[in-house]
Amino acid sequence: MSITNPERIACSSDGSVVYVTHDFGTVAKSTDYGVTFIELSLTILTNSGAVACSGDGSIVYVVEWSTNSSDDAGRLYKSIDSGVSFTDMGKPAGPANSPESITCSADGTIVYVADFSDGIIYKSVNSGVSFVATTAERVAIFPKGIWCSPDGV
Repeated sequence: MSITNPERIACSSDGSVVYVTHDFGTVAKSTDYGVTFIELSLTILTNSGAVACSGDGSIVYVVEWSTNSSDDAGRLYKSIDSGVSFTDMGKPAGPANSPESITCSADGTIVYVADFSDGIIYKSVNSGVSFVATTAERVAIFPKGIWCSPDGV
């Protein structure tokens, strides 16, 4: 399959496993350093999404972006089986629940989400179950990308 309208990308620590959100809400995976891709079963509701994965690529997080806090978008999805299936984790962070970017530690247990509406970065230390603000101040206007070290610091 070809990747159209690529939006966000994440890869394993050695680069062999690549995930990309593309084509207005779909997620694809490569296990050959991005040479070929397969479509994953998750189709998100909105026209944009961000993706993060663990160092070995087995844990995958996808957030959908939304500027409207009253809709059902802005949800966090998690896979613990390399993208074969996803669990809807609900809306992860922020008063308007508008996640724009996501990153995670190499083991996938520490997750950061940057919220579009308030510009605050939220942190989870329990694999995306719950999040707390890392600061009360806006740190970004349009947080297109966030990253953390392999240990999640």
